[in-house]
Order: sequence, then C-alpha cells, then structure tokens
Amino acid sequence: MRVEWAKAKARADRWQDEILLVTEEMRHTICFLDWKAKWWLDLTSCRPDASLCTQHGMAAYATKQAAICHSLAMSFAECWFPLLKAHQIPIEWPSQYIPTDPSAMAVD
Repeated sequence: MRVEWAKAKARADRWQDEILLVTEEMRHTICFLDWKAKWWLDLTSCRPDASLCTQHGMAAYATKQAAICHSLAMSFAECWFPLLKAHQIPIEWPSQYIPTDPSAMAVD
C-alpha cells in the first residue's frame, strides 16, 4: 500500500510541476509577443537616411508586424485566461492582456 501511495504522490508532484511549467510558458509567450510588438514599433523610424517613400513603407511594414504580434498575444490570452481563472492559477501577464470584464469570457 505504501508503494502505491508513493507512486501516486510522485505522479501528483509531476503534475504540479507540469502546471508550473505550462503556466510559465504561457506567461513567457505573451511577454515575448508583447516585447516583439514594441520592438517592431521601435523600428518604424530606424532609417532616417532613406527616402520618404521608403521610410513610409518600412514604417507601415513594422506597424503591421507589431499588430500581428499584439493580435497573437491577445488571442492567446483570450484562450488561456478563462482556463487559468477557472482553476485559480495566478496570472502574471502584462495588464493589457488581462480582460477587464472576465465574465464575458466563457470557459470551454
């Protein structure tokens, strides 16, 4: 009986470790995408020596890439937030990715 208990406890401990790892990967993904969006926005004016037409094109491309990164982070947050909230797992994302009205998000 002790052996079975020890095995079950080891499995439970591994699941707790997995929960910590997955939530940290979620946080890291959202923080990385947030950083990447800011990085793209910083590039909008990186070539003042280029022609005005080229500068506008580069700024438009960088802005689009920043929007893509931000959109990905938002979509991940919308998917993950209800699940984490339902299981009372702490959420340590940038505040802009935490919904202001969590009741509007349903858990699937």
